[in-house]
Amino acid sequence: MKPRFLAPALGFLTLCCGGGPITHRYVDTEVGVTDAYGAPQGTEYSATAETEREVIRITVLERSHCDKLKMKVISRVDQSVRGDKVVSQEPAKQMQLPAGKDGTVPCNERWARNVWVGLQVGTETYRLGMPSPLGEVRANLAGKLQQSLYADGAPSEATVVVNGVPAGKVSLAGFQSHETRVAVLSDELKAILGKDDAAITKDDISRSYELYEMLNRLDTGDDARIAGLRVRFMELLYQRKQKEATEHLKRNLKALDEAKGLLGTIGQGLLPPYVLSAVQGGLTSPEALFWARGEAALAVRNFPALCGSPFTWNALSPSAYPPVTRLAFSYLRFAYDDPFQTEVRGLCARR
Repeated sequence: MKPRFLAPALGFLTLCCGGGPITHRYVDTEVGVTDAYGAPQGTEYSATAETEREVIRITVLERSHCDKLKMKVISRVDQSVRGDKVVSQEPAKQMQLPAGKDGTVPCNERWARNVWVGLQVGTETYRLGMPSPLGEVRANLAGKLQQSLYADGAPSEATVVVNGVPAGKVSLAGFQSHETRVAVLSDELKAILGKDDAAITKDDISRSYELYEMLNRLDTGDDARIAGLRVRFMELLYQRKQKEATEHLKRNLKALDEAKGLLGTIGQGLLPPYVLSAVQGGLTSPEALFWARGEAALAVRNFPALCGSPFTWNALSPSAYPPVTRLAFSYLRFAYDDPFQTEVRGLCARR
């Protein structure tokens, strides 16, 4: 065992005899000052909003606060010394050392993510959902807030709430204007449709077309008032209750193919989702049939050439009518086949 410790002992003696032990020291030279930032804390949220018809689009941003740190930049050399004599040294390395704090600054500013967004109206808060990657939340005001907005009247503003904390006020003026317009048009159309059939004049029918088309443009698909008026309007125009049972419908598959072919020529958002689904799936849903009947009624009024002679399917020249109109007629032909031509002729007589 003794030979194993001999070399270290001799080495120690050699070091001692050579002038003492070797030690290390750091030699720092300050070369500058820079800023650094601490971890984000105290996250805050802010929101902006746009309203269009009954839809509100809320954009949520988040930002935090970080400590602003002063850092001293130094050049450090690690030296090996024996007494006061430098035996060797490593190449200089640059590093930073804390030199105090200089307040806080905003940091980590970005689209909000992984948070719950709501809308507070009065004392009630309605949860809308989580933001998209671009910080956006879209919601239908009537669908989410119908009790507050319909029963109590539309407020002028609401508060966006993020994770239960207020994130700013947003104006509902656009929705209020939309709601007022819908109410006025609905009341006028309701007054016409509430008359006995015998008391409805040609002017009433003409005005009902105008009101129906304006409400159609205002409708986002979730307004029960407009949906109810649409049913009554169809009854007025076609002079009978709508029977949409499957056994009463035809199946003209060639017309369905024509309707499917038109889908690619119609811009996104111009067709209600339920119509798109019905055409793609070859279905005859009541909602899609009501839509198509409404489009047919408006086409008869807006394109007099359809009624220039007794209406037939051949009157629908591809170059003369927009794709939405042609799709509506193709869908109706798919559902009802040739007998529906008589229905259109009846519309021509009443326009």
